[in-house]
Amino acid sequence: MEQIEYEYAGFWIRMGASIIDLILISIFTLPITMIIYEESILKYNSFILGPTDFLINWVLPALLTILFWIYKSATPGKMILNIKVLNEDDGKTLTAGQALGRYLAYALAVVPFFLGILWIAFDKKKQGWHDRLARTVVVRNKKSREDIKFNKKFAEYKKINYDEITEIDNLILEPLLNEIGFELSLGDEVIEISSGKIYKILKKDNKIYFSFNGEIDDSIKAINV
Repeated sequence: MEQIEYEYAGFWIRMGASIIDLILISIFTLPITMIIYEESILKYNSFILGPTDFLINWVLPALLTILFWIYKSATPGKMILNIKVLNEDDGKTLTAGQALGRYLAYALAVVPFFLGILWIAFDKKKQGWHDRLARTVVVRNKKSREDIKFNKKFAEYKKINYDEITEIDNLILEPLLNEIGFELSLGDEVIEISSGKIYKILKKDNKIYFSFNGEIDDSIKAINV
């Protein structure tokens, strides 16, 4: 089976999907709310008009959103624009807990002047704060040369007991690291000379892997020692 290639979905297409979702849910909820509360909608300056309003306009949209994330990896607006919400680690659909956590994390993303939402426009992976907290990414079918690399190595190796890196390993590693633009630092760390980034090196089955921010970097080939 041919593997689907993705790229990160940016701020504007995600905003468009959210607007579509808002319109679709409003078509259903607004008439019901108007029928039940009639003139009260205009009289009361409140976010919540009553228990029924809370169920229709708060609980129902939240429940539908979470269910769509779990079973379709997208809300209707995202489906229309061909974008998906996936697990950052392995590219799979969200778990129920992950979907619930992502929805609740919207509160943290929205409260400080929508900074957590605007963050999408500037983030390398186009993640909002809610994405980072829930470890999710929003993607679409690849249209550019950008590669999406889910952190499969992180998911596979995070529970593995690594071997100790010995002084002999360091002696073998030093010239090999220099050849690919790295130099040994303190302990189990190496520095990428061109960028100054500090990587942690992990040894397993006589192979050295490079880890950055707790994730195995697949773009750097493992070194045999």
